[in-house]
Amino acid sequence: MKVLFLCTGNSCRSILGEFTFNHLAPSGWRAMSAGSRPTGYVHPRSLALLESEGISTQGASSKSWEDLPEVPDIVITVCGSAAGEECPAYIGTVLRTHWGVEDPAHVTGTEAQINAAFRKAYTILRARIEAFLALPLDRLASDRGAFKTALDEIGQLMPTDEAGVFTLIDPRDGDLVAALAAAGLPTTDLGTAQQAFWRHSAGGEVRGFVGIEAYGKAGLLRSLVVPQAQRGKGHGVRLIDFAVAQADRGGLTELWLLTDTAASFFARAGWTPRLRADAPDDIQSSAEFAGLCPSSASCFSLSVPAYL
Repeated sequence: MKVLFLCTGNSCRSILGEFTFNHLAPSGWRAMSAGSRPTGYVHPRSLALLESEGISTQGASSKSWEDLPEVPDIVITVCGSAAGEECPAYIGTVLRTHWGVEDPAHVTGTEAQINAAFRKAYTILRARIEAFLALPLDRLASDRGAFKTALDEIGQLMPTDEAGVFTLIDPRDGDLVAALAAAGLPTTDLGTAQQAFWRHSAGGEVRGFVGIEAYGKAGLLRSLVVPQAQRGKGHGVRLIDFAVAQADRGGLTELWLLTDTAASFFARAGWTPRLRADAPDDIQSSAEFAGLCPSSASCFSLSVPAYL
């Protein structure tokens, strides 16, 4: 699937969208960008910001929407509402959505203020892109109406929204390791190829972490932890919802878990109590099943399609 980030000048916001999307997107998804009246250059602050985030800017250029190498499947306009900015209207049989972001190139002031404007634009776009990629994309690709509704809703998302932002992180992330250690959860096996971990945050506060280990069509839900100060606010359920959506997107049909302290929580969330021996062989060979979690730990499973 091809995504076009479209604005007027194609020097700031659409560039940030294109390269951030391609940095995060799975195989089979690719973004490009263009402008209705391209400036002909990419703003150096956009390039510097992307590079500071570890995102490659190779091939970045300001180009016209008339010179696209291929037809997009999805068009995301990112024009803002300030100063009466006119947003280009892409004509064609594509899925269109609007993610308005104010143009940081128009901000004046100190270096710190201008840099903050670029950082804000990037943060908003990244939050929305992460929310986009957290959707059950394979399912939505065949339901155009539902896909547009989801993308339109994402276009209203701000990083400080109550829903928060989910960010893919390194399994050895220091905050993750510290949170797991504080909760008495395993940390010695972090970093295997099957693992993926996400941080849930909002307004600068970490709300929790969750991970999945994939083994064929089955997955191990692990490392779900909510900091003590954030408990009782529904963040655990949000972490489960997000993880199940990620499992569905990754082609998993069932999830398993072990817990020594939260059996009642998972039962209330719809998970089914199971015998440890019922788990698929690959799940049983995982470090958690093989010994990291005590034999007294409760075992649960969840059908991914049924949950969704």
